[in-house]
Amino acid sequence: MATFLLLLLLSSLGGSTAGLDCLNGGTYDGVKCICPPTHYGPRCEESLEIATPLPTRATSAATGRTTSTASTPTMESPTATSSRPSSPTPTKASPGPCLNGGLLNGSLCLCPPGFWGPLCASFDHKGCQNGGIWAGTSCRCARDFWGPKCEFVVNVIEVSAEAEAWLDLTVQVTNRNFTAELTEPSSQASKDFAQVFTQQVQLAYQKVPGYHNLTVLQLRPGSILVHHRVRMLIPLSANVEAAFGAISEQLVAAFRGAAQQQSCPTGATPLCFNASYAERSKWGIATDEAEICRQNVPAGFGPHFSGHATQAGFQCVTQCAQGYQDSLDCKHGQCQVPRSGPRCSCPETAVFWFWGTRCDVRISKVGLGIGGPLAIAVAAAVALAVVQVRK
Repeated sequence: MATFLLLLLLSSLGGSTAGLDCLNGGTYDGVKCICPPTHYGPRCEESLEIATPLPTRATSAATGRTTSTASTPTMESPTATSSRPSSPTPTKASPGPCLNGGLLNGSLCLCPPGFWGPLCASFDHKGCQNGGIWAGTSCRCARDFWGPKCEFVVNVIEVSAEAEAWLDLTVQVTNRNFTAELTEPSSQASKDFAQVFTQQVQLAYQKVPGYHNLTVLQLRPGSILVHHRVRMLIPLSANVEAAFGAISEQLVAAFRGAAQQQSCPTGATPLCFNASYAERSKWGIATDEAEICRQNVPAGFGPHFSGHATQAGFQCVTQCAQGYQDSLDCKHGQCQVPRSGPRCSCPETAVFWFWGTRCDVRISKVGLGIGGPLAIAVAAAVALAVVQVRK
């Protein structure tokens, strides 16, 4: 409120003060130009034709909602790659109501820090990157970013990911006879049988957490042996294989339990199964850690992350994350990951300079301060000695 009162005072005085050279009657508030309603821009250099009156508000008696008789512009989307947004195209517009917390002073919008323009619709990012916004004194960074200008990505991003696993099972249907048509997967008889089998068996499999779907792979004689693949989605962690084993046991148990509960009289329409016949063969677990990270880290930073399964879940980490096999050790410096990739930022203290790709080289300012004059004195002494010898 104190800021806005100061702006009101400045606007009543008119003209410009020391600092930014405001044009067209703009007033400098110590941070930016406060423009009259006929102009806008960083220095009030752009003109704006005011054609429509201030919108009036009407309250609907039916709903009790307040509505405006003139359309109200919305806040412009911030742009992470520009330190100052481009000037909006001049249009016939009302100078009110003010947006983004601006205060209306007659026909002039007095904007809060960071916003500018006739309606306070434009935003100055002050160099904030990666979706960061200027909060008056510093950049407020979007999630997963940090740094003075939000230029660095965080080193660890927790990801909720799933591994795709599969298990091949063979079960026996007891109330159907194998025919030659079932040998060919593309035959109508095979397709019809596979559809009935899938609909019936997945009723048992769906009770198991992690079940995804099944596919009939092959039909063989005896009465009918159905070789099929069951697909699962398992939360990705360091325990994924143990979780897969547990889910596989549950799938087999679910199938056998459903088969035991069947009533299969002669000529029964549903498929009947041999509850003691459920043979497991091949299995696999597929994970693409690089792709998981690419889909879950901020755009453009994917190449700088690698995936790591933990006991609790899955992480995408950069080389700046410590404790991993490929961690980047910056010695005396700080590891940072801008869009260009991991790097070591070397510090300077009151006593030392640090430099090198790993900030592992230390130079004493005291030693350099003494060594410089000493080297000059030694050189002068040598030169003097040479002159004396020549004489």
